[in-house]
Amino acid sequence: MNEKGTFFSVPFRWSGGVTAITIVYLILISGAVIFTVSLGDWPSWLVWLKYLLLITFITSVVIPLGFMPLNLTADDGYVVVERLFRPLVIPRNEIIESRRLYRNDLDKSRQSYASGGAFGFLGKFKNPRLGAYTLIATELDSLVLIRTPYKCFVFSCSSPAELVEFLHQG
Repeated sequence: MNEKGTFFSVPFRWSGGVTAITIVYLILISGAVIFTVSLGDWPSWLVWLKYLLLITFITSVVIPLGFMPLNLTADDGYVVVERLFRPLVIPRNEIIESRRLYRNDLDKSRQSYASGGAFGFLGKFKNPRLGAYTLIATELDSLVLIRTPYKCFVFSCSSPAELVEFLHQG
């Protein structure tokens, strides 16, 4: 944790499960790319399929990698999830609820559009307790809920109690 005055910052730490799922995912995608390329000469009427498969395999790595969370920061104005692609920014004046969550709070969640562990647990989910929420987590043991009038977010955080306390200060 790095606190300087009114600033909070923690990196997203990967759990062993996320690390294992990501490694297996990358091995499978790499194997699929190697297999597709090694098939030799494709009939001319199927060459488009070869390139479509390669683009699909590469995209299936680039997109989740780009949205993988790197760092969670908060200051007087915003809570920011830093990612390779566009950061997720939540204005603090829109936060109506912030509290610690536990893994069992996510029980009975259904994913509608999500990565189930490759580069993290990322995407849209819904469950009876929380309703619809966006999950951005690299481990599920230390979670924080942030609700705005428009959306609900659940983040993993290596210092969840400190983040909730920081958000309640403002």
